[in-house]
Amino acid sequence: AMVTPEEINNVRVYKHMAKSTVLVASAYVSAHHITQSSGKGLGAGVLIDQQGSIVTNAHVVEGAANITVMLHDGVRLPAELIGSDPQTDVALLHVTLPKGPYDPAHLGDSDNLEIGQKVLAIGHPFGLGYAFSTGIVSGFGKLFETKQEVFHERVIQTTTPFNPGNSGGPLVDSEDHVVGINSTILMGAQNIGFAIPINVVKSIVAELQ
Repeated sequence: AMVTPEEINNVRVYKHMAKSTVLVASAYVSAHHITQSSGKGLGAGVLIDQQGSIVTNAHVVEGAANITVMLHDGVRLPAELIGSDPQTDVALLHVTLPKGPYDPAHLGDSDNLEIGQKVLAIGHPFGLGYAFSTGIVSGFGKLFETKQEVFHERVIQTTTPFNPGNSGGPLVDSEDHVVGINSTILMGAQNIGFAIPINVVKSIVAELQ
């Protein structure tokens, strides 16, 4: 069977990005959080620098008594919550990385995204190893329906299917650049994935640091 150049690239992007995608597991003092449909307690995250900074969704770690991060090679580390911004659903974690080849993700520029452009999402579906899905940028929505017009940036709509374990994981273009952070909390419609533009994420991370 013919393997298309696109398939070859998909495999390459997946192998590259899996190394900087982590599983984020939150433990709560009470058990009632886990039953909530928002997928609280389990999600993905993205390693963004060599110092152990990890970006995830605010709703994945909100109210957690403690947070554990699992790296691509199975190493589990306790994570410190540096800060979170519920309005944009972005949280910043820190772990002390062991010695080893842990490659941070390359962050792209979400201002240049075009409708119809191919995007790929990586996450941990319900904690069962990695999940990889592909789609296109299908549109742009208002970032959050809030009273305060803090952000004028648009949220990325994509045809990439998400499940709770993708939340906090990277949305990537075909050149391995992270263009957004997936967020399942924005699921108002079915068959649409939403991602927070990486340029928004960068500015939030700079504030939280």
